[in-house]
Amino acid sequence: MTKKIGHPLNKEYAIGAATLTDYFIRPVIEISKDYLEKELKSIRSKLKHMYDIFLGRKQPRQLTDKTVIVIDDGMASGSTLLGTIQIIKKSMPKKIIVVVPKTRI
Repeated sequence: MTKKIGHPLNKEYAIGAATLTDYFIRPVIEISKDYLEKELKSIRSKLKHMYDIFLGRKQPRQLTDKTVIVIDDGMASGSTLLGTIQIIKKSMPKKIIVVVPKTRI
């Protein structure tokens, strides 16, 4: 589970992504350490609540050498998705498949 890290001046503008154990900030974005720590604490509290609801006491699966399917329920800029992929890559999966909804033009 991943949530976006919003820009300090516009929370809807994703500057990165966070999981319960890791995070990724786009390299061109400069933010204060205090802002980042506050956001990570808030995001991780929400993620912990979601984890408890959906998975209870189950431990996360190891991703090494696995095919990982990432589903984004509504991609806007793609920043959260790209941050999520960067975090997942650290686990050395065999393959990452990205699924997003079809958009209408």
